[in-house]
Amino acid sequence: MAKLTEVKVGDVMATEIIVINEADKLEKVSTVFDERDINAAPVVDSEGRCVGIITSHDLVEYESRKKTMEEVRSSDSNQDLGDCWEQSMFRLPGFLFDEVGFHMSKLHEQIGIDDCLDQVARNMCRKHIHHVVVLDVHQKPVGLMSSLDLLGVLIDEPVCRSPSSLRSN
Repeated sequence: MAKLTEVKVGDVMATEIIVINEADKLEKVSTVFDERDINAAPVVDSEGRCVGIITSHDLVEYESRKKTMEEVRSSDSNQDLGDCWEQSMFRLPGFLFDEVGFHMSKLHEQIGIDDCLDQVARNMCRKHIHHVVVLDVHQKPVGLMSSLDLLGVLIDEPVCRSPSSLRSN
């Protein structure tokens, strides 16, 4: 069994990644996730720099809020409450917008291919995150690493990657 201090991020990260544009619609992301059998992807701006990560959790959260809004809006007994709530929701960025940039998690630190897994694992645990985007020096995504990748290292069992996980823009 390998020690996390001896293994670099570049040794275990997925390198064939799907990249999502921050202006893409969530419906497109949902389709891509389904077709490629993935549940997270780096989000890039128009220059190809990584600005965040979108996960299946983000998609579920959006759909849940959207459904709640539709239920409140359609209820006759809540008409006044629904109108008031709807007006206030327009003031909350991202609630009614379906572009990825409004729903992704922003990147808070840069992870590189030469970083040791032990520190990355500690940060993932402290921040309760399951995926990290690996960036090059130009802030472009070069890989993705999940908590499952870390477990694979601990039990000396490489993670089986879906053959359909190909890079697309």
